[in-house]
Amino acid sequence: MTSLKRTKNNCSVCIKLAGVFLCHGCEKNFCQLHASEHREHLQKSMNVIYHNYDSVKQNIKGQTTEQYQHSLMVQVSQWEQESIEKIRQYAQETRQELTITVRQRSDNLKEKLEQLKQELDKARQTGGFYENDLKEWTEKLNEIRRTFAGQQTININEASHSTPFISRFSFNATSNSSFQNEYHSRTFQHQQEQQQLQQQLQQQYDYDQYKQINHSHFDDLLNTQLQIQTSYSSGQHKFQYVIERYEINSSILFGIISERTSSDEDPYRNSSFYGWGSNDLVYLGGKEKLNYNKYRSDYQTGGQYELTIDCDEKKITLKNEHTNQSYELTIDLHKCPFPWQQHVRLWLRSNSEEKSHY
Repeated sequence: MTSLKRTKNNCSVCIKLAGVFLCHGCEKNFCQLHASEHREHLQKSMNVIYHNYDSVKQNIKGQTTEQYQHSLMVQVSQWEQESIEKIRQYAQETRQELTITVRQRSDNLKEKLEQLKQELDKARQTGGFYENDLKEWTEKLNEIRRTFAGQQTININEASHSTPFISRFSFNATSNSSFQNEYHSRTFQHQQEQQQLQQQLQQQYDYDQYKQINHSHFDDLLNTQLQIQTSYSSGQHKFQYVIERYEINSSILFGIISERTSSDEDPYRNSSFYGWGSNDLVYLGGKEKLNYNKYRSDYQTGGQYELTIDCDEKKITLKNEHTNQSYELTIDLHKCPFPWQQHVRLWLRSNSEEKSHY
């Protein structure tokens, strides 16, 4: 027992000599010789800490707060200029598109007016016109008048669910405190005022031009409807769409409804709805048909689609630009009378709702 006790109190380095000094830090015993060496080692470690302290202090003094702040502000200024340039380019493209659209509409109206004038002049000269001719000319004139009124109300609407084309500028600032042993993190997100302008310039115009279908994640079911106010009773009208992002839990409809029915009505119950949807479903006056005319939905991210409304032939056509596949529906005017409106909707269900809806 005595031998074991002595061994336990011996120097932790040489083990041979008795440990006469106890270190209160590591709680080990040292003989007189190794106690001095142990203390010398502690002193060297302290010197290293002092050296590191001086190094950190010099680095902090070398760059002032103003200099560091200036370097960050330079990055913000660069981002600002790049964002402004993007907005200028987008605004210029929008001006060009509006100019082309307004000009095309004006030329189209003039052409229709000229055709109607020729018919009227010829009928007046020959006297070969009757009540049905007068009714037809009156309808054409009213259609031209409505089209002209619609041209005066081209709206640039805010796309509240669109994806901003200018990225948000953000920075993360983190710090570790050895005194409080806490971790602090804060994130500042600078959402530029230009984003509102970008949303107002999104392609939701009331004209037959290029349109984009955008969507993003929300907690609840998202039902996005393209607000197209123009009605059609004659002629052929083409619309092109690009699906920027399409997911498994997305659902989409392409088609038309009669202006006489509400666009807010459930399209699955809208008796005037003709069009195509997800899951290979086709809608004929509100009735569902699976794989009608061998229809396959094939919607995907980046997909391009063309919807054609042909009032003269009383039909609509959907073309998948990727597969070059076209689908055609003949419209029953008793179920979907003129005038027609294009009816395009997009649904996106959140993850929490996927199981209950799909």
